[in-house]
Amino acid sequence: MVVEMRTRALGSVGKYYVYRLRYPNNRAVFGVKAGTVFYVGKGKGSRSDEHRAETKSLIRRKAWREMKHKHKVIMDIWQAGHEVIEELVGRSDDEEVALQAEAFQIAMQGIENLTNEK
Repeated sequence: MVVEMRTRALGSVGKYYVYRLRYPNNRAVFGVKAGTVFYVGKGKGSRSDEHRAETKSLIRRKAWREMKHKHKVIMDIWQAGHEVIEELVGRSDDEEVALQAEAFQIAMQGIENLTNEK
């Protein structure tokens, strides 16, 4: 599921985009993590989909030691019978603007609350 959101720094068009991945809003299943953002990224093309594709590949190969924290969160969401929520924050043709918006989103969430690698 993709939910679109906007910030002032980003518009609705452009080849670069900033996105957030979050837990589903099911408090009964995910408790205090329900609805919270667990990853912020900047990408172009199908970058935001690659996290799920990587996770599927790791599961298929049973490559548990290669799993990063974000993959484990995605797997846990799937095992609970839900899908990761993807929010598109905005777009820009200027990669520097997108990088700055990504850094802002990470700072707003707090890197310690995210599965992004430091």
